[in-house]
Amino acid sequence: MHKPQSHLDDQLIVAPPSSWKLCLTNLAIAVFLITQIGIPASYYLIDEPTTERFTWRMFSSSHYSKWSCTFIERVEDNGQLVERVVPIDTIVQATTCKKMREMELAVVSKFMRQWCQRPGVQAVTFTAHGKAPSGRPIGPVRLAISRADGIVRRVEP
Repeated sequence: MHKPQSHLDDQLIVAPPSSWKLCLTNLAIAVFLITQIGIPASYYLIDEPTTERFTWRMFSSSHYSKWSCTFIERVEDNGQLVERVVPIDTIVQATTCKKMREMELAVVSKFMRQWCQRPGVQAVTFTAHGKAPSGRPIGPVRLAISRADGIVRRVEP
């Protein structure tokens, strides 16, 4: 048996998208693409060459730089201010120590803020000296925080 064909079977009936839906779709795509490019690209706008936040940067030469770090606390002891080294190797987890030695300054700053809140601690200073893979010296990098204001500041050598 042969089925009778209608003249509508050969035509595709689709309503065209409205202009506001098309505009909204294009805007969503543009925002997504700008975000995907902009967030990683923002790395190049900050002034911290040691921060390795993105996967492709973990193979850069700064990741292989060797840093020696020292935290010094200024503590009130029997009415006198005494400076002493904070033994981070025995205080914080190994992964945190590693991040500090890789100059992840966000980790360093957080540790300094927390350590400065301890009883008797008046200030904390962080100093790091590094060597590039080529052997060229890098730094020093110095950060300081006082209990009075609680703000981590970069100190120029």
